[in-house]
Amino acid sequence: MANAPNLEQLIKDPTRIMENSRSLIDLIFASSSHHLSDHGIIHPSSSDHSMVYCVVKVGMKKAPGRIIEYRSFKSYDIGNFINDLKCIDWTLLDNNP
Repeated sequence: MANAPNLEQLIKDPTRIMENSRSLIDLIFASSSHHLSDHGIIHPSSSDHSMVYCVVKVGMKKAPGRIIEYRSFKSYDIGNFINDLKCIDWTLLDNNP
């Protein structure tokens, strides 16, 4: 391909599989494989001709990361928890509107 020297052929395995021969007849070319999330071949059981596919990344923005905080209850003691609750001055909550 003289006009497009930077193209890469993505499909490497045969796509037509017959009893006595195998050939690569279906091709996918890409100029930038980092725009692709997946590509490959699907071999249906009802045909000697495989399907090729290519999944292109679209312009969707990634969701921002989030921080998840959690508390380990591995050494949780319900008795200590109840004692802690009994020691809190709950009247402070009644005084705030």
